[in-house]
Parts: sequence; structure tokens; C-alpha cells
Amino acid sequence: MRYSLILLLLSIVIPATAAVPKALPTPAVQPVRQGPLSSQQQQMARQFGQRLANNPSYSHVDADWREFIRRQPRHTNINALLAIVKEEAARTNDRNIQTIRSRGAQANQRKAATQRELAHVRQQPASPDKARNLEKRLSQESEMSQQLQLQLQQATDRQTKAMQTLSNILKKMSDTASAIIQNLK
Repeated sequence: MRYSLILLLLSIVIPATAAVPKALPTPAVQPVRQGPLSSQQQQMARQFGQRLANNPSYSHVDADWREFIRRQPRHTNINALLAIVKEEAARTNDRNIQTIRSRGAQANQRKAATQRELAHVRQQPASPDKARNLEKRLSQESEMSQQLQLQLQQATDRQTKAMQTLSNILKKMSDTASAIIQNLK
């Protein structure tokens, strides 16, 4: 009975000749024009990338990224900003890793020179004090090499974490865009 009443009311309100749309029309959305980034925006993105490379703590970066985006003009190309941040973070991490590697290579050269000198001194029976000093120096250089290896591992971990953080930000942006599109449908 109730269903029949609804059909009767609909037949009065909507004539049979009226075309019923299959889906709701999508609103006409004008594409947002995203012009080139200003030099100030590029510089701010580079600074953000450097901070990310040096401290990739996810909660810290996530909050900073939201604040960074909030301060941008309305029609800023967020993807271009993110690309600059990613590029600068990668460049900073690569520089840090290269610096540590060169320091490690220098330490290994010093260590090899000390080992050669120690082998030469051991062949001479009259210099036990010099051999002890060289052994002590060799031990210190070995510790230095281990510290540099640890620093290299930490820098590599920071690089990985920074790229993972950027990937998470990209995923959030994609999820947000998908949700907006889904809400428009």
C-alpha cells in the first residue's frame, strides 16, 4: 500500500515523458591553474628538504609539512613543492653520506700506513716503545673506523626514513584527493 502511494505521487510529480537521469551530473570544475613557483617558495622547499634530511622524525615532519603547506598561496603547485623537497632531501643525504665515506677512506689510508709502519718497526728488535705507540695508534684508528661505519649506517638509515616519510606524505595527498573525488560523485 505504502509503495503504491509513493508510485502514485511520483507519477503525478514526474510525468512519464520526463527523462530520468541515470546518474547525477558532475559539477563543472574549472582546472586550477598552477603557475611556476616563486624563488621564495623554492628556497623554503629546499630548507624543508634539508630539515627533513637531518631529522626525518615522521610526526615532526608531518606537522611541519602541514604548516608549510598552510602558509603557501592558494593556488600553489603542491606537487612541485614536494618534488623540490624530495630532491633537496636526497641531495643533502647524499652529501652527508659522501662526506662520511671520504672521512672513512682517509681513516683507512691512515690505518694502512700505520700497519705498514708497525710491520717495519717489528722487524727491528731495538724499538719496543715505538711498536707499542704504533699499536696504540692503530687501535685508535680502528675505533675511529668503527665510529665512521656507524655514522655511515645512521646516515643511510636517515636517508631511508626521509624517503619513506615523503612517500607517506604523497600517499596522504593521494588519499585526500581520492576522498575529495569520491565525495563529488
